[in-house]
Amino acid sequence: TYMLEEITSSLSDGGTLKQRFRYTADIPGGIYPEMRERHLLNLPVESQTYKNGKLTGGKLITYQKIHDMFLPYRVFTRKSNTAYSSTSFYNGSETSFPDFNPPVTFRSFDSKGNCIEYVPENGIPIIYIWGPNAPSPVAMIQNATLDEIKQLVDFDKCVTGKQSIDAYFMNRDF
Repeated sequence: TYMLEEITSSLSDGGTLKQRFRYTADIPGGIYPEMRERHLLNLPVESQTYKNGKLTGGKLITYQKIHDMFLPYRVFTRKSNTAYSSTSFYNGSETSFPDFNPPVTFRSFDSKGNCIEYVPENGIPIIYIWGPNAPSPVAMIQNATLDEIKQLVDFDKCVTGKQSIDAYFMNRDF
């Protein structure tokens, strides 16, 4: 492939910094063979950073299939200042990652692939409300789940512009 696999840089102290990258085309198991069949070859999955040959950090992005689209599911970052137990690459089917922080989890997407709900590492959910044909969200709500928000807001009316979001959140005590 012509995708970037590795970058090596010289450090001012004489050491080296190396970054290694893997993409959907490189992952043998899980959902990734189907992604390859659909020619989704260059989505980033894993990166690892090495300083002077020692693993110092990394990121792992897993994917899920929703509405016949392949979308991010979880984003893991390696714990800092930890002696890593493994430098092996992700194989597409592992579910436990002891060297990684709790993941950012993408819970819900709309039919266009826009993220509606995700939970960052801190565990506090974030909801996005997308307008009609909007390229970016029209509202962001923190510290509430999608189910809690749906009890207050009719999402179908919000995204079609038939209802004002302000009407639900003015003078409310949350």
